[in-house]
Amino acid sequence: MIDDYYFVQYGMRLGPFTYEELIGLQLDIDTPILRPNTSTWADACDIPELYAYFEKRGIYFPAKSNLASFWSRLLAYIIDFILVEIPLLLLFYELALKGDIDYHSPMQMFMAVVAFHIVIIIYNTICEYSLMKGSIGKRICGLVVVDVDGGKIRLYSALKRNIFKVLSRVLFYLGFLRVLWDEHRQGWHDDFVGSYVVRRENKVHG
Repeated sequence: MIDDYYFVQYGMRLGPFTYEELIGLQLDIDTPILRPNTSTWADACDIPELYAYFEKRGIYFPAKSNLASFWSRLLAYIIDFILVEIPLLLLFYELALKGDIDYHSPMQMFMAVVAFHIVIIIYNTICEYSLMKGSIGKRICGLVVVDVDGGKIRLYSALKRNIFKVLSRVLFYLGFLRVLWDEHRQGWHDDFVGSYVVRRENKVHG
């Protein structure tokens, strides 16, 4: 099969290129590509053999083949709970023992709970907006949080996503359980901002 690819740049059709030559170029996800032995143009993000190329650039397109399962997300949450939430809870407990927090005061206890969740929101927001694209737990489990185009979500979206995660926790984790039956394995917080949790390595590249 002739390995000829063409693409459009600044309104000009360029090519032919071999696959090796093509991936040596700076392609955008919406670059129109004409594959060998085809007559239909497609965006670069829809070309299966280019998935690995984009993954090396930190772009992970959400697809059925790489959506994170409920159980892998649960494992990531457990890791974060151990590494982040338990030490934070112990800190608040220590403050209560020292009398800095009066556990007999409903208002102070309420403020302590609010402060706890604010720290968790900030932690997850910073991690998701960073190059890690996810918390430490997600990083360990090989997961990233991306937008519909496979890129890093915006800071504002990360903040909204994690505020909504707190609401899901308050409502008996129903927002998280949605991942079990949702077609795109999205929790309420994912659906709210249009984010997806995917594996860093997509094993199906066409």
